[in-house]
Amino acid sequence: MSSRFTAKLYQTSSLLCLAWIAIPATAFADAVASAAASSAEAGDTGTQGLAEIVVTANKVEESSSKVGATIQTIDVKALEQQQVTTLQDLANVVPGLTFTETEFSTPVYTLRGVGFYENSLASYPDVSVYLDQAPLPLPVQTELTLFDIQRVEVLKGPQGTLFGNNATGGAINYIANKPTTDFAAGTQVSYGKYNTGQVDGFVSGPLSSTLLARFAFSVTESADGWQHSQTRQDTNGKQNNIAVRAIFDWRPTDALRFELNVNGWYDGSQPQQPQFIEFKPNFPSYTPLITQPLAPNDANVADWSPRFGEPRADDALFQAFLRTDYDLTPTITVTSISNYIYLSRNQRPGENGSQFSTSDETLNKGWIDSFSEELRVEGGGTGRLRWLGGVNYSGDRVREIDTISWPDGSTHTFTPFAGSLGNTDDSNQRMDNYAAFAHAEYKIFDQLKLKGGVRGTQADRTVDECGIQYLGTPLDPNGIIQNFVAATAAFLGNRPFTPVGPGQCAMIGAPPAYEIGRLKTHLNEHNVSWSGGLDWQATDTLLAYANVSRGYKAGGFPTLPASYYLAMAPVTQEKVTDYEAGFKAQFLGRRLLVNGAAFYYDYTDKQLKSRIIDPIFGVLTALVNIPKSTIRGAEFEVHARPLTGLDIGAAATFLDAKIDRFTGVNQVGQVDDFAGSSVPYTPKWTLTSSINYEHPLTDQLAGFVGAQVSYQSRTTAAIGSPSLYLMPSYSLLNLQFGVQSHDGRWRAFAWGKNVLNRFYVNNVVEAEDAVIRFTGRPATYGIAVNYSFP
Repeated sequence: MSSRFTAKLYQTSSLLCLAWIAIPATAFADAVASAAASSAEAGDTGTQGLAEIVVTANKVEESSSKVGATIQTIDVKALEQQQVTTLQDLANVVPGLTFTETEFSTPVYTLRGVGFYENSLASYPDVSVYLDQAPLPLPVQTELTLFDIQRVEVLKGPQGTLFGNNATGGAINYIANKPTTDFAAGTQVSYGKYNTGQVDGFVSGPLSSTLLARFAFSVTESADGWQHSQTRQDTNGKQNNIAVRAIFDWRPTDALRFELNVNGWYDGSQPQQPQFIEFKPNFPSYTPLITQPLAPNDANVADWSPRFGEPRADDALFQAFLRTDYDLTPTITVTSISNYIYLSRNQRPGENGSQFSTSDETLNKGWIDSFSEELRVEGGGTGRLRWLGGVNYSGDRVREIDTISWPDGSTHTFTPFAGSLGNTDDSNQRMDNYAAFAHAEYKIFDQLKLKGGVRGTQADRTVDECGIQYLGTPLDPNGIIQNFVAATAAFLGNRPFTPVGPGQCAMIGAPPAYEIGRLKTHLNEHNVSWSGGLDWQATDTLLAYANVSRGYKAGGFPTLPASYYLAMAPVTQEKVTDYEAGFKAQFLGRRLLVNGAAFYYDYTDKQLKSRIIDPIFGVLTALVNIPKSTIRGAEFEVHARPLTGLDIGAAATFLDAKIDRFTGVNQVGQVDDFAGSSVPYTPKWTLTSSINYEHPLTDQLAGFVGAQVSYQSRTTAAIGSPSLYLMPSYSLLNLQFGVQSHDGRWRAFAWGKNVLNRFYVNNVVEAEDAVIRFTGRPATYGIAVNYSFP
C-alpha cells in the first residue's frame, strides 16, 4: 500500500481510538459479559425461514411483505460480501435500475426507463436519493454515501406524494446503521487489484443513559490506475477518497427523541476517461485527432491529453441533518427533519478520449448549498386509520464554471475562429420548492386496505448564466471566438460592433435586438402529485395490490457552452402516471418468497438532452421535451431457502419503453420523426440471480461460497438508436468464498467482480470532433477480513 494510504489509515484509526475511549468503561464491561452469554447460546439458524425485511417506503417502519408496492432491498450482509461500494455496483444488483457514467463523473440513474441524462451540477434527477429520509437532492451529492449502511431500499414507480418532485422514476433510500444500546465496534479491511486498499470501521455505544453515538469511516486508496493510455506509457483511475459519519441518538424523555447525523466525504480520485470510437469533426478543418487510433474492446484501454495535467477530482461534501420526533399522544407523533448540505467541486475531468486536446474539459468547478425542512404529523398507530400530513421546503443554490480547451481541435483551425483556444461557460441557479402533502391508509375490513395520497408543489427556479464568456486567459488572449459572436450579434441586430472585454459574456440574446449578455430569467411551475390503491391481504402469506400514482419532475436550465440564448432554453416539468398491480406471496414458512408486478406508464413531456436546429446557427445542443412516451413492463422476484444454509434468489425486469410522439434532430443534424423509437438507457431485459451456501467446517468455523449473475440486454444511448450509439447486451459474474466464525464476529473471504472480464459499455456521447464511450469496470478481485465486537 502507498505511504499516503498508510498515513490516512493511521490518522483515521487514531480518531476511532479516541471515539472508542469516549464510550464509558462500564458499557465495555457489560458488553464483554453479554458477548460471553451470547456465544454460549449461539446456534444454527439456517433451518429457519427467510427473515422479515423492514422498509420505510411510507416513512414509517413496516414489513416489506405487508407493503403494497414494488420495493427491492439489499441488506448489510449482501452489501459487505458482494463489495457493493459504488453506485455502479448498486445498479448491477437491482433489476430495472441502470447506471450511466457522464463526462463530468456526475452519476445518472434510470429506473424502469425513467431517467434524465444531464451532467450539470444543478440538474435534478428522476430517481431521488435519501439518507435516513433526508434528501440528497442533486446526483453529485450521492457519490460516496454507500458505507456503514444497514440496507438499501429501491422504491420503484413514481413516489411524488411522499418524496416530492424529482422521483418520477422512484426513490433510493440509504438506511444507515444506527447507534447501539451496548458497546459495539468493527472493521473490514480489503486489498485488491490495482493495489487498492479499503478500510471501513465503526464504533458504537452509549455516551450516557440517554445519549447513544456511532462513529463510522471508509478509506479507499489505490497505488495503480485501472486504465492505461493507448498511445503512451501512462495510467489513470487511481482512487483516493475518505468518508466519515457520526450519528447521535438522544432521548431525554420517552416522548422526545433527537437524531443528529453529521457526515462528509472527500474524493481526490482520477475520473474515468472515455474511449475514442469515431472521428466526427465539429468544423471542416484539420485536426490531428484524425490520427488517433480507435479504441479496442478492452475496458483497461483509454486515452487522454497530458497537455493540461492528469485528470483529477477535488470534491468534498458536508452534510448535517437533525430529526426530531415528539409523541403528542400514544398514537400521534410530530416529526421534523432539518437538512443542510454543502458541496464543493474542483476537477479536471478530461473527456475527449484521445491524446489530443480537441475538447478537453480543463476545469469543472462549482458549489452547492442545499437546505430542506420537513415538518409532518402522523397518527393512527395500529388502528384502522393511519394518516400522515405535513409541509416541506427545499432550496438549492448552485454555482458552476466549466472551461473547455481545443488547441488541437477543428475549432482552433476553422476560419473565422482560427487561433481560438477555448471557452468558459458558467451558471448561477437558485431553486426553491414548497410543498404540502397528506397520505392515509384505511382498513375497510381486516383483509382490505384503501390508501391514497396527494401533494401540491410549487417549484421556482431562477438562472443567471452565460454560454460563452471571455476571461482574457491564455486560452484566448485576443477574444477571437467571443468577438466573432459579438460581431454576429451586432450584424443581426443592425447596430455597431463592440469588442468583448475580459469578464464579459458574448452570448447572443433574443431577436429582434440580439443583444449580447448573460441570460437572466426564471421558470415557475406548480403541480399536484397523487396516488391511490387497494391492498388485499388474502391470507397471512399472500398480499395482492393495485395502485395508480402520478409524479412530476421539475423543469430546468442546462449548463453548457452556447453562443445563442435558444440553446439555454429550459425544459418544462415532466409527468408520469403509473398503473400497477402486483402480489407478494410466502410459502413453506417463509422458505420461499415470490413477488410479481405489472405496470403501465403514461409518460408526458419526458426531458431529454438532444439537439435543436436554429435558422441562424444550425444544430445546437439543447434540452427538449418529448411530448408522449409509453412504458409497459413487468417484474418478478423469487427468493428461496430450500436447505439449511442455502439461499437462492432470482429477479427479472421486462420493459417496453417507446416514444409515441416526437419530432426532433438526429445525430447527423437532420429533422426526424422518432415515433416508435426506444427510450434511451432502457434495456428491455435486466436479470439478476444469486446463490449463497454456508456449511459448518468445525465447531467454531463455517465455510461459505456465493455467486451472482446479472444480465442486461441491448440498449441505446441516443434517440433513434443509431448503430454507433448502441450498447450491446452483457452479463457479469461475481464470486465470493471464505470462512467465518459461527458467532458472526469475524469473516475472511476472497471476492471477485466481473470475474470473466466481460467488456461492456454504459454510455456513448458526442464530444467536440469525436464520439466517445464509457465502459464498465474490468475484472477486479481481492481479499477482505472483517471483525466485530461483541
